[in-house]
Amino acid sequence: ADVRAAVHAPPASLHERPWPTTPPGWHYNQGVAGEKADIARLFPDFFARAPHWRLAVVSGTADSAVPFLGTERWMECLGLPVEDDWRPWHLDRDVAGMVKRWAPDLSLVTVKGCGHTIPYSCPEKGLAFLNRYLNRSGL
Repeated sequence: ADVRAAVHAPPASLHERPWPTTPPGWHYNQGVAGEKADIARLFPDFFARAPHWRLAVVSGTADSAVPFLGTERWMECLGLPVEDDWRPWHLDRDVAGMVKRWAPDLSLVTVKGCGHTIPYSCPEKGLAFLNRYLNRSGL
């Protein structure tokens, strides 16, 4: 309450609401039979409709919330052919992370030593990744 008053925030009761329920017919299952299977069904249609889009999923190697190995696993569930299997990308002559690329243009980019919020835990590497991705160079 003291902190809320200090930052002129409204009382907590104004923001309380019930947690949303799961819509009928939906279930939550992170396994291969759950969301991963759902994603595997959505992406082929997405790539067919937007083949010119370039997608990169970025993951810090020290991310304990969403480990990159799990991210790689769901990306492999898409069944796309691998075009470039784990090669390094560099910053200041040091390995800054690794890149795995699938056709048509989907990449998993890791940023070495970074946590879940890459701009916070590794701002220099995060900015280097973003600049290289946007400029289509060095990844």
